[in-house]
Amino acid sequence: MAGGSVQGHRRAARRGFTLIEVLVVVAIIALLVAILLPAMARARAQARNTLCQSNLKMLTTALIAYSAENAGRLPGGGKDNNADWLGGANNNGRTTFGRKPQDGTIFRRHMGGRAAAYVCSDHKPHEQPIDPVTAKPVAPIAYSYTLHGMLTGAKTEMLAGSHYPAAPDFNRNDHTGRDMRAFEGVPLLIEEDLANSAASQYNDSNWLAFDSLIPRHPSLGTRAAGTSNMAFTDGHVNRVGFQRVPWETGIAVDTVKKNYFTAHALCVRTTGRKWITGRSFTGGGRYGDIHKKTEQNPPQH
Repeated sequence: MAGGSVQGHRRAARRGFTLIEVLVVVAIIALLVAILLPAMARARAQARNTLCQSNLKMLTTALIAYSAENAGRLPGGGKDNNADWLGGANNNGRTTFGRKPQDGTIFRRHMGGRAAAYVCSDHKPHEQPIDPVTAKPVAPIAYSYTLHGMLTGAKTEMLAGSHYPAAPDFNRNDHTGRDMRAFEGVPLLIEEDLANSAASQYNDSNWLAFDSLIPRHPSLGTRAAGTSNMAFTDGHVNRVGFQRVPWETGIAVDTVKKNYFTAHALCVRTTGRKWITGRSFTGGGRYGDIHKKTEQNPPQH
């Protein structure tokens, strides 16, 4: 009996854990959580970024398909009545201005009515423009991407390349130096900072003048604080990293011109090595303007 009693006590002792053992296990679990949570967050951010790029790829394919059916010309923008790719300037027979994106030129025929593809999953309500009537952010979120305004009505076969100053002064007149950086094509669709307080029209579908980019995606290994997705006329999509303009501080437009990348700083080269700069579109762009523009005192190329 004595031997059996001793064995029973030993088994009972083995069934418990000491406080130190429990604390070690808890510490290990906490360490694993601390290691895994950031990795999971990065993976989710990467997935959302991939979905955003997929949206842009789908929209770009639709725009290219539209141009193939319309003498090689891209659709229009916010100043082109009944040719606006996003729909805001199109008359749908019931209202003065059309619905975005439902009345856009590519929505039904080329996008199959997929409204969700116009909105980035990382687009937050505070990134919306302010409605001048209600003084509140526009809701619901109808679109996250805008069309490069220099390209409204442009003939895609006549677009040969683009470049921009790689560092301030972004408003320089000398575009011949080594500090000019070429894009990997001609930008077509942009993740625009729609909360830009200097924008002339809160619902404009164009990226023009002092319109800037919204770095809503994580840097994902680049040096930039954040990245924006950009689609190009050849159909590919990639990330670009530019510093966000702090519009909410009331920053002066002259400061923006000099120190930040905006549509104003971008130059597009058409066939025949003719360069057209974003500054020539400060007053807005209309259908096919890029093939008609004659700049006064253009930058040196």
